[in-house]
Amino acid sequence: MRSVWIVTALLAAAPALAETADERLDRHCRAALELATSYPEDFPASGRYDGVRDGWCRFRDVRLTSGGYDPDIWIDELDLRGDAFGFFTLGEKPETPGLRAEAKVGGLHIVPKAHEPLMDYLLAAQAQSWAISVEAALDWDAAGRVLRLSRLDLDFPGENAVSLSVTVANVDLSSDGAMQISVTGFAVTEAALDVTTKGLFESFLLMPLGSELLPFDGDVLAAAENLRLKALGGIAAMPEAAVPAASKDALSRLMAEMPNPSGRLTMAFRADPGFGPSRLGFIGLYGMPGSVAEAAPLFQGVTLDVTWTHEDAD
Repeated sequence: MRSVWIVTALLAAAPALAETADERLDRHCRAALELATSYPEDFPASGRYDGVRDGWCRFRDVRLTSGGYDPDIWIDELDLRGDAFGFFTLGEKPETPGLRAEAKVGGLHIVPKAHEPLMDYLLAAQAQSWAISVEAALDWDAAGRVLRLSRLDLDFPGENAVSLSVTVANVDLSSDGAMQISVTGFAVTEAALDVTTKGLFESFLLMPLGSELLPFDGDVLAAAENLRLKALGGIAAMPEAAVPAASKDALSRLMAEMPNPSGRLTMAFRADPGFGPSRLGFIGLYGMPGSVAEAAPLFQGVTLDVTWTHEDAD
């Protein structure tokens, strides 16, 4: 009689054991959507799930609502795949060591808010014509405890684009405790940035930086020029072992074009043994450095290669 029950249990479990890759991804993505929308008061989020197609789970009309005057995020199309979603939402370990997640975003809109009905309507309508496309891939090597952002590509309207890759050592995602330890022990060993800006800086960074660094009244032009001179002085003071002369020249030429830079910026960062919380520990002991010379520990083992090529906007 006992053998009959065992056979019956195995037959009942057969569909679960025969779960296909698409079925598993579908289950993981449904769980991810449920988690993302489960905190409506703290993190208002919504979206429509359209199932799995061609190995990607597809979400449509995703809305992330922020509080206060922070902008909202609207996403027309969001495609996801990878075993990381099941790991972080359901605690399911992947079939092979490590984790991977990939994303494709079509029609990402950053929607400012004024909390006035007419202005909010106009800002939302305006944001519809400014769509950003994103592709990203993230993987974790369990054996080497290395996390890699192998690709983050953002395509903005016009001749504007950003591409970023990062390698981070000492990352253990195997358990909650290991992740907490990794927060204090991780170290960025490599990073590469490629930016084409022909209006990109003015559209996204100029307003927040200007509001933070420049006075609201008085001689704003003089204040901006003084800020530029301080930045040029800081660039010149950087240790040449970390920032070669050619890189300093590139940064200085970029600074000379502010606040309307037009061209291509590339940056290649390397750090041995890595750049992370442990390197910043001296700030807790001695306070925030007041000069580049005082910040010398930050540059030890670091190399930053920079290029800036001016390109006229069409």
